[in-house]
Amino acid sequence: MKNHIFKAYFNAKSASFNFRYDRALLLVRNPLHQILAFTDWKTRNLHNNTRLFLKFHQHFFDHILNRHVELWQKWHERVLKSFSAENIFVINYEDLRENVLEELQKCTQFLGFDIQNHILQNCILQNQTGHHKRTARPFGETQLILSFLSKKTRLKSDEIYEKTLQKLLNNSYHSDKCMG
Repeated sequence: MKNHIFKAYFNAKSASFNFRYDRALLLVRNPLHQILAFTDWKTRNLHNNTRLFLKFHQHFFDHILNRHVELWQKWHERVLKSFSAENIFVINYEDLRENVLEELQKCTQFLGFDIQNHILQNCILQNQTGHHKRTARPFGETQLILSFLSKKTRLKSDEIYEKTLQKLLNNSYHSDKCMG
């Protein structure tokens, strides 16, 4: 089997996507954290105007998050239906951040690559810094955005994330199969 490396982002404007591949690694991130990171990225060059931008859009955040979570769930369910369990490997973004080496080992095993641990460790060590790392933000916009969201919206988002993630994990090539 020939492997193709392909990167696609969840598109919040549309829950549709054309899957043309036999196997997939699916990196799943909490939709609330995803939209916070996106907002942080979009406002990174606003500097002193960031708070003004966020205050202006305050009343939209609950609506935006609810819609984003709904589309996020539909998209991930479509991905799951597009692949048989043995051909999709689900990686939780938070797990990847916590245990990079372990998660990369699982990925390489799923893909059928025999990569020794010391090579993966070297790769991780060489890529801990660089242009892909964001510098800390002085204004704490993430906390400001969170303060705009209702508790009900945050709880609903977390509940949908947990249910969808569990469904994805239960219906995919699970890590226990890789490491066991």
